[in-house]
Parts: sequence; structure tokens; C-alpha cells
Amino acid sequence: MKVTRALLLGTGLTLGLFGFGRDLPGKGPECVKNGVKYGVVKGNFREEWWNYQERGMSYLEGGCYEPALADLDHAIKLRRQVDRKEGDQRRARTYGMHFADYFGHREKGIALFELGQVDQAIQELETSLSSAESARAQYYLDKARKAKLEETQADTAAPTVEITSHRDRAVTNQAAILLSGVAKDDQFVKEVWIADQPVLVPVAEPTIAFSQRVDLEPGVNTITVVAKDLLDKSTTQTLKLLVDREGPRLSVEDIQKGTAPDSVRIQGFADDLSGLQKLELNGQPVKVTDGVFAASLNLAGQQAIKFKAVDMAGNSTAGTIHLGAPPKGARYQPGPTRYAGLYDPETYNPAAPFRPLRYSPLPYGIMPYIEERRQVAENDIWWGLLNTYDAMMDSEPPAIKLKDLIAEQTVYFDQIYLEGNVSDVNPITELSVNAKNLIKGQRKNIFFNYILKLKPGRNRIVIAATDLKGNRAEKEIRVMRVVPKVHQVGSRMSVTLLPFYEGGAVKDIGEVAYDNLVTALVEQERFDYVDRSQIDAVLREMKLSAEGLTDESASVKVGKLTAAEGVVMGVVKEGQSSIEVYARLVDTETSKILLEKDAFHEDKSLSNLRFLMQGLALKLKLGFPILEGEVQAQQGKTYTINLGANMLVKPGMRVVVFKEEPMIEPNTGVSVGTDTVVLGEGRVIAAYDRISQIELVDAKGPVAVKSLVITK
Repeated sequence: MKVTRALLLGTGLTLGLFGFGRDLPGKGPECVKNGVKYGVVKGNFREEWWNYQERGMSYLEGGCYEPALADLDHAIKLRRQVDRKEGDQRRARTYGMHFADYFGHREKGIALFELGQVDQAIQELETSLSSAESARAQYYLDKARKAKLEETQADTAAPTVEITSHRDRAVTNQAAILLSGVAKDDQFVKEVWIADQPVLVPVAEPTIAFSQRVDLEPGVNTITVVAKDLLDKSTTQTLKLLVDREGPRLSVEDIQKGTAPDSVRIQGFADDLSGLQKLELNGQPVKVTDGVFAASLNLAGQQAIKFKAVDMAGNSTAGTIHLGAPPKGARYQPGPTRYAGLYDPETYNPAAPFRPLRYSPLPYGIMPYIEERRQVAENDIWWGLLNTYDAMMDSEPPAIKLKDLIAEQTVYFDQIYLEGNVSDVNPITELSVNAKNLIKGQRKNIFFNYILKLKPGRNRIVIAATDLKGNRAEKEIRVMRVVPKVHQVGSRMSVTLLPFYEGGAVKDIGEVAYDNLVTALVEQERFDYVDRSQIDAVLREMKLSAEGLTDESASVKVGKLTAAEGVVMGVVKEGQSSIEVYARLVDTETSKILLEKDAFHEDKSLSNLRFLMQGLALKLKLGFPILEGEVQAQQGKTYTINLGANMLVKPGMRVVVFKEEPMIEPNTGVSVGTDTVVLGEGRVIAAYDRISQIELVDAKGPVAVKSLVITK
């Protein structure tokens, strides 16, 4: 064929045509763009499928799409001769023990797209994704589908969003929810955002189901869900939730002797942020109108009024009002407190036999919400004594009493439940927890409860009350929150994060991409990462560069020398107008690949690069999730657990087997949560749909049916 030369105007691209490699398979046309030669390979061109694929991809990078298509067609033909399976494949064998990623259909689809053959491009890209997941194929499939929609005008409507997990304007007392729903489009949904956070959508689909944790704050929370299609038509759905984490506030204003024998007349206030569901006095329902209640009660010789108020969120406030003076030796001395301190532990919490608590756990790792507590410190007041003080001469601060809490406390929950009462002979004008006021207006003898988040480590809680005379009382509680051992980062899989090899023709921002990925991975706390200085020391000792780490055996050796259970290695491929990052997690003991994910985009700006690496970190986290379950059966040294492939459990994953140990506060006898005792570690040897089989690799205690497991 006669040699010709074409100048592609406006591109700076010079292309010498040699029949696009069809007549002379080992040779290709010259392709030069902006002084850079494309259509090249590393090493000798041996006319194998991997040579044609490499050269075709080089042509693609240089914008020489026709010779790229010719080479990729030839690569597919040669590959089919050695493997009749249609489709792309990572780590396809080349020769001997050498491997290379085969993406002939993906790259052919990209070449077809650039040549304007959109339908054929979509077909090739779909073929690629049916056999091997890759972000590059997903990216170009979205581009090709978008181009077709722009041409056919088939996209006629914006997406729809349906939230299925929660109804609008609902009331909850939870600190977080799992927001679930579905976004649909007449063509393809490209993006879903929940509360300004992206949902992972690898490739556009007609229907995207979403489920994402959303943290809530007390009060009204407005959560937006936004769905976009390929043509950027968008729909926003708004969900409003009222978060009420305080129990109803009950204030008893007056109790008088009734007209009937053994009866009293009681009146006061009861209100709540989310609305009052019910109020009971001595087990009888009492009507509350505009926050005010009044009732006549037959005491039946009890000389006490038990109350319980429940709000619309399910929070409750309960206690006892004793009538008359307290008996000698009462658990509390009823005088108002002068100082901002708690009662002495010995008098505050007398010895009493422990009774197990009933609780129902809140989902998504939130602490158990304790529904019933042993009455160590009664949520009560002595009405008779309170009324012996002269309100006009009051110089004492309000009396603050807290139930089941002492000044220094260690808990294993991530929230604490504050319950108590505040009383004074004068109206109380302020009742606050850590400066958050819990009341409006003026109240007397207030009963309250409040759920407070705890951060790991030390937490300081101050309860303050001020009466109408300006007298002020404070109580300070110092709570140490301990994270149970199996939930600590140190119990996760130890991983060495190696420097990535920069394999692209351009090396401008590859190192920045790697640094952003490292930051995102460490911040999400999915793995226990080996310190970078330790890795650098091993690399210096082995005299290994980033290029040397492309050898998987060398990378695994580094992981072993750093005492890691896994090693994350990868490649950054940067082109003139694109960047691709590929990462894989390899088990250092078996050298098996446990997980591999990648990211690709044509926007190389630093802001998009950061977003792209956060997305890759999220892919790695979601692909290797932290799951909790239990042992269901045992056969010799093999155990069956109730976690399966439907939850992304895969062979090679490690699990920690443990049991829970109730923790009791010694001064009060009250449960403060559960710690964990590790019984051993196991490895998944088989994963089925809803169950998996594990074998113990490190036994530290007896493992039996109902023992608990968590993925490492």
C-alpha cells in the first residue's frame, strides 16, 4: 500500500499511514503529537496480543484512533486464539509466569467512540464490563450513552427519587439513621447525593438503589437527596426529621389534700419538643392541655405518686413523688445541695443485689438505649420537706439529683443516658446540660432525661440549674468512653500501604494522587495501617524503588517484613488528559488478591483528583466491609457463620471470633455496656450466598455456636 501522510488540522498530530497494520502486522503508522511519538511499546514488538494491545493503547493516547482500532482488533483476534472466552481479564497470562491485563474490548470501545461509532462502542464497552470491572470502561460507557441520548433525544424526563426507609416529618430519638431509597430514570441515573455526600455509582443505570448512614442532630434535620441523569437533568427530594433525644419535662407545681379521704389534688406542667404521647400518674392516664395537667388521685394508702410521661419519639421520663417527710435513714437527705458536686458514692449508691438490665440496641453501632434501670438512685422528691422552706428567704441553689451516675465513670457505650430531677422552693429558670437549656419559662420540681453523645476517651458533662432568686447549682460528671477491643482500629487487618508505581507517559500529578489516596484511606479507619517510616526503612534495606514494587513477590515480602497481614499496591497511569489509579489488596500469607479497585477520570484538576481518590478509598472500604455475625454450626475445625457472599464476604477474609462481657460499675451495680474478649481469629475458606465457612488460625479460647464474629 502506498504510504501517505495526513496532517490533522488543529491537533498538531502527524500520522503516516501504513494500512493501519493490516498488511504489515508487525509495523504501524507513525503517530506524532506535539513532538511526542505514539504507537510505541516497551521492549521488542513480538507480534503477540499484548504487544498489539500496548501499541493500540499508545495510539489512543496520541489521538490516532484508526491505527489504534486496527491494533486492538488484531489483539482481540490473537487473544481469542489462546483463550476462547470472550471478554476482558485482569492478569491474563502472556508467557511463562508473566501476566498482563487484557482489555482489548474496552480499548476498542474507546477507539470506536472517538471515531463516532457510538453504538458499536457501547457494545464493546458492555462486553468488557460483563467480564472485568474497570473504571475506565465505566467512564467511557457513560460518555457513549450520553452521546447517543444527545443524538436521539430519547431522554425526556428528569429522574425520580423515592425514600423508602423514613416518612417525611417523622420523629425519632436516634443519633443516626440508615437512609434508603431508589432513584429511577427513563434512561440512566448517573449520580445520587445524600446530604451533600455522594453515593457510589460506578456506572449509570436506569435504577439506583441507595442506602447510606446519615448523622442527625437534635431538632429539625433537613436531608436532601439529589439524583442526576446522564444529561444532567436533576431531581431533589427533601426529607425532614425531628430528632428528639430528651424525655418529656415534667414539673410538679402543687399538691394539695383532696376533698375525698386519702386523696390529693396535683397540678403541674408536662411538655416535650416532639409532643407528649401520654402521661400517667399512679398508672392512670392524665389529660394534658397546652402543657398543663391537673388531676385528683386516690392514694390507696400509698403516700406516693408514681409518674411516667412518654413523648412521640418514644423517650420517657418516670419517677416517684413521695408525700410527707422522708423516713429516717432515707437513701437521700432531702436538703438542697450547696456545692457543685455529686453525692458520696457510698451514701449515693448503697449496696444492692445486681439485676440484669433490659435494653434494645439502636442500629448502626449506636449505644444500647437503656429502657429500664435498677432504682439505685431514685428519680424522686420528698414533697413534704420541700414545702417547709420559706420561698421568700431562699438562698440555697436548686437540688440536682442524677440517677445511676457518679462523678467519675467509665462506660462502653457511645452515648450516655442522663436521668434525674431538679427541685427548689422557688421556680427554676434554667436547667441545662453542657450549656443546652432544657426548659422554657419557669418550672418547679423538674424531672428530665437526656441522651448525650460521647467521644472516645474523656468526656466532661455539666448539669446546671438556676432558680428565680439567681441561686445556681452545678454538677460535673467525667465520663471515660472505652471502645470495645474488637471495634478498635488496632483490631482491623494490619496493612502496609506501598508507594504506587507511576506507569504513565506523563508524570505530573501521580504522586499527588497517591498522597490523596493515602489520606483518604487512613481517615476512614477501615484498616490498621503500618507506619510510613517503618515501610521506608524496609524499602531502603531491600533497595527497592517504586518500579521494583510492581513485582508482586517483592511487595508481599515488604509486607511480611513490616509484620502486615495485607499489602496495598498499585499503579498510577497518567496521560496527557486523564489519570487512572489501580489498587489491590494482597494477603501477605497466601499472596492471593483479596480486593482490587480502580478510578479513572479526564479531569486532572487537584480538586477533582482529591474527590476521585476519596471515591477510590470508598470503593476499597465498601468492597471489604466490616461485618458482624455469629457462629451457627461447627464441624470439626470448621465453623459456619451467618455472613455470606451477599454481604461481600469472600474467601481469604479474616475474622475475629469473640464474646461479649458485661461491664458493671462497681459503685452502683449498674451496667455500663459490654467489653469484648477475643477467642481467636479465623480465615474464610468458602463463601456461599448467606453463609460462610471459616477455619481457626489462632485460637485463644473456646469457640462454640453463638460465639460472635467480626470481619478483620
